[in-house]
Amino acid sequence: MDNYNTEQSEHLHIDFAKNAYHTSNHKDEYPQMMLWLERHEKVQQHAKFVKWRWQDHQEIPQVRMPIGPLCAQTLHIMMARNPSIKNVAFNILTQRYGAISFLDALADFLTQVNNPRMSENALCSQASNLLITFSSIPVFHKIKFTASPSTSNLLEESEVLDSIQAQLEQRDASEQIIPAHFDTILV
Repeated sequence: MDNYNTEQSEHLHIDFAKNAYHTSNHKDEYPQMMLWLERHEKVQQHAKFVKWRWQDHQEIPQVRMPIGPLCAQTLHIMMARNPSIKNVAFNILTQRYGAISFLDALADFLTQVNNPRMSENALCSQASNLLITFSSIPVFHKIKFTASPSTSNLLEESEVLDSIQAQLEQRDASEQIIPAHFDTILV
């Protein structure tokens, strides 16, 4: 065909297929290739984030940030409409997700949200007496943070600055156990 060039798609084939295949052990290669591509993408996203933060850091003088949650204008959360698992009991959170102090942290959080001006000692006292009337919660296994709010009607995508993932223990095609993996975050 006139005025047609396959160079770009061929280069993508090298990046996404050949390089990924060469990093595998050539046995059950598709899951290994997908994992390599996922990790390669995360490294690229992290490099973009570091570059963005470095540029942002040089333009703005050093200001001490307050302790607490980020401002709503800083990052926007992009997540699935439906949770990965609809109802996870608190004891399952402890066993399968390793969330040992989840109920205590939830009580602290709810008390602080409902009483933002209360002193720390009063918050601790009230949190220890808080009655939580539900026994399970929905769980999302992936959350992304973007620079601008996502709009479901528009096709333009905002740049993903960071993501959080949780993967429970599972078995691969050859019945080998793949250990659980949880990203560590500070909220």
